[in-house]
Amino acid sequence: MNLLYISPDFPVNFQQFVKALSKKGVNVFGVGEADFFSMPTDVRDALKYYEKCNLHDFGEVKQLSEKMLREFGNTEGYQIVESHNEFWIPLEVELNEYFNCDGFRKSTVDSVTRKSSMKRIFESALIPYASGEMLTSLEQAKKFTNQHGYPVILKPDRGVGGTGVYKINSTQELTDAYSKIKVPYVIENFIKGKIKTYDGLTDSTGKVVFESSLQLSAAILDYINGEDIVFFTDRNIEEDLRSMGKKIIDKVGLKRKFFHIEFFQTDEGFIPIEINARPPGGIILDMMNYSSDIDLYSLYSDIAVEGSAEISQHKKYYCAYVSPRSKFIDPEIFSKEYPEEFISFEENPPLYHEAMGRYRFLIRTPEQSTMMSLIEKILIL
Repeated sequence: MNLLYISPDFPVNFQQFVKALSKKGVNVFGVGEADFFSMPTDVRDALKYYEKCNLHDFGEVKQLSEKMLREFGNTEGYQIVESHNEFWIPLEVELNEYFNCDGFRKSTVDSVTRKSSMKRIFESALIPYASGEMLTSLEQAKKFTNQHGYPVILKPDRGVGGTGVYKINSTQELTDAYSKIKVPYVIENFIKGKIKTYDGLTDSTGKVVFESSLQLSAAILDYINGEDIVFFTDRNIEEDLRSMGKKIIDKVGLKRKFFHIEFFQTDEGFIPIEINARPPGGIILDMMNYSSDIDLYSLYSDIAVEGSAEISQHKKYYCAYVSPRSKFIDPEIFSKEYPEEFISFEENPPLYHEAMGRYRFLIRTPEQSTMMSLIEKILIL
């Protein structure tokens, strides 16, 4: 099997996919913007071949992807194109169409890249969602606020995380924000609630073979605005959340893909926010592994080759991510006192600093009460 992997160098933990696929016997060809020798030796060894290129230039990517096949005398072509990275999904689609690989096409990809199209998915699945519409003019935005009141949310129709999102509390704020907008935006009514996710992995038939859920202490926008960052994998998944998540996956037609679907948890129930056809960001995939003592990198390679995989759904631990904003914490103080619960303390890549903090602790405990107590200790040390 030949698999074309987009940007095998970043994020660093996703390099595990390349190594796991290679161990499974997959010929992993890579295209990316990193220098080949900047990658670790074991990642370089796992790549059948790699070409450095401008990933924003489809013509160059296509030419070099074809060259790799020609130079190895391979007539099978590529069976899978994969990025695991939301930013490169449009490139993945272009390559899918050119090499005729299974996966998203231009006619289907909007459902996981554009907020406006996601609302149509929620509607077709008969799931309540935040009222919203494409932003076409300041006058239209004011009309929307007259109907729904303040606050409202402005967000890029195609965007990642909380980047470029505005919470608007007044007409003056609306006018100021509108003057800064350069790309297509959506305006929607503000919903107050905790954020919870439905995450996991589907096999080649679209069956959910692993599921997980994150509980966030605040919205991504609040994290960007400076709050301490805390979220954790939950050992229990509410049936309403599971049911809504699976309906959305069925409507989108996710196959052989990770998913990360965000919801507001309100007094009236769960309300979907957005759909992502990728693993959750940053180190969260590792948190999912720690919660169940499994290896999703390897299990994905099983699905790529064999179509499916048997994966334990038992969650042994709550796994928490904690990034204090106000001060630097010496991790040795914590790790010496709680060696069983402490997993790691590391600095995030600079790209993640705004939304996920500069430094982060990972901890895990079987009991939620113990986890919350340890989170508090980290934040007040």
